[in-house]
Amino acid sequence: MTTKITAPFTPEQVANLNNYQQSNVGHPFTCGNPDKTNEDHPDGNRGALVATIKGWICPFCLYTQDWAHAGMADARALDETKEHLTKLGFKL
Repeated sequence: MTTKITAPFTPEQVANLNNYQQSNVGHPFTCGNPDKTNEDHPDGNRGALVATIKGWICPFCLYTQDWAHAGMADARALDETKEHLTKLGFKL
């Protein structure tokens, strides 16, 4: 089981979480609003969430989320994952 962290996030965690969201190393957290469709989320990614100190927000509706996987907030882990995937031939 993956360790989770909960809001409030530190400024460093916010920066790292948002870097993860843009990194292409995994599927980003996306809007979980069951009343919204892809058409309601013009980013083409079902409303990729944005990390804030108070937690995740969907920039297109009122959906929020208060947790993340701890590894998503670890800059070193992200760098190591990127390096590993690049060595395997993935383009990030």
